[in-house]
Amino acid sequence: MLDNVELIGSGLNNSFIANYTRDKRARFYLNNSGGLKNRIESIVILRKNGSSVKKHNLFSNPKIYPGDVIIATQKPEKVKSDRSFVDEFSRIFGIISGTLTSILLVNRL
Repeated sequence: MLDNVELIGSGLNNSFIANYTRDKRARFYLNNSGGLKNRIESIVILRKNGSSVKKHNLFSNPKIYPGDVIIATQKPEKVKSDRSFVDEFSRIFGIISGTLTSILLVNRL
């Protein structure tokens, strides 16, 4: 088990245990796992002895050692609103026009 690299998480297309290849970096293992899904939040690398847990962005490509665990997390799905842009715009425009009308009437008195 120590000569393997484990890839897990909801952000991967395929979670698996890969054989360690000398001088390869995180991107090599992520690409061999079938790639990443859309909307990746972070990539966390847990070192074999548990001494280091480091969160990396998608552009970093850290060196991997035997026994490391790569965890790719996915962002939660966006919740779509039931209202359309036109409905929201008309609601906000109505509030603003009503407020301005009230202010003008108070100033005229």
